Amino acid sequence: MAAGNSRVEQMTGSYLHPHNEIRSTFQQVKENMNSLHKRIEEIEDLQRQQHERIRAALKDKENETEAVKQRIIEMDGQLQRTRNSSINKETLRKLHKRLKQIDEYQKQQHQHLRSALDQERENLTLAKESFKQIENIQQQQHALIRSALEEEEEFLRSSHINDSTFFQTIFQTLRGLINCITNYWNETRYQNNSVIDCQDQHHVIRSALEQEKENLKSLKQRLGNRGEEYRYWCAEL
Repeated sequence: MAAGNSRVEQMTGSYLHPHNEIRSTFQQVKENMNSLHKRIEEIEDLQRQQHERIRAALKDKENETEAVKQRIIEMDGQLQRTRNSSINKETLRKLHKRLKQIDEYQKQQHQHLRSALDQERENLTLAKESFKQIENIQQQQHALIRSALEEEEEFLRSSHINDSTFFQTIFQTLRGLINCITNYWNETRYQNNSVIDCQDQHHVIRSALEQEKENLKSLKQRLGNRGEEYRYWCAEL
């Protein structure tokens, strides 16, 4: 009986192998999702830092332009108050020209920085959308693997019950045959004239044993085919 239970455990082990592969794949998907979330957080931090640097640079340029404008206005006021030479007028003209150049340059820089800021925002939006799609795919795979794992566990439970019942039936039959043989040989000690009956019973016992061997062989092949199907399915995942 102990040998029979060991046989059941060995055959059940052939089912546990694809079951463990599914559970390992399920664990790997969870780890990939955690790694993906960390990567998304890192990219978002980098985007925010870049965004802040661009804003700071834009603010510095605006402050610098305002300071230059203020300085030119002050100098213009001083020139307007003096009104005493053509040199002052020429200086004022140069200052206005310089102010115009600074304004034009500032506008270009301002536009460039704003374009860079808009591009960073667009990149961040696209990155979030891409990561969201990847996360949805990972969640779908997660659900599929979980469903397959639950089906595998249910199959293993039902198979274990069916196989145990089958083997118990086999062992009960074998015990009955052994008892039959034992009783028969006990009777032959006192009945020497039953040689023909012995041969008939021997033939019946041998036929029953051959049938049980065929049943065991068929069961082993069925279990092996089932295990191959699950291993192939796991490989496809």
